[in-house]
Amino acid sequence: MWNRSLLAGARRTCGSVVCVDPSAAMLAQVPDGHGMLPVRASLEDLATGAVSLPHERFDVVLAKEVLHHAADEHAALRTLAGLVAPGGRLLLVMLAPVLEYPLFEAALERYQRRPADPDGIARQLARHGLRAEVSTASFQLAIAKKDG
Repeated sequence: MWNRSLLAGARRTCGSVVCVDPSAAMLAQVPDGHGMLPVRASLEDLATGAVSLPHERFDVVLAKEVLHHAADEHAALRTLAGLVAPGGRLLLVMLAPVLEYPLFEAALERYQRRPADPDGIARQLARHGLRAEVSTASFQLAIAKKDG
């Protein structure tokens, strides 16, 4: 969900970083201390209030490749927008509308049922009071294969 250089930069800029993920294995990779606050939760947990965060609002919210996991996209976007402090920013990183790289079969099938609609998502975020812009970037993805 994150990488160490991104976390290091966020710590220098923000002072503390709240890392939210439903996976204990992912949260176990968060470096100890140094303003890093791991919270085990899904977007649904945050939307329903089942899990609370240490702050009500944040200056910066980064949601990387999470939206396609949400059972209710509208509730997920409302929740993400609600986490942004006045004058803050939400960076929503999504998979491409058409995937051109291999995923394991179950992930690919799930994504194909509801592919990304960046312009529709931007309109929803605007309805929740955020000024939304859509931009795209491509980058090389390399995944090392395990031997054996």
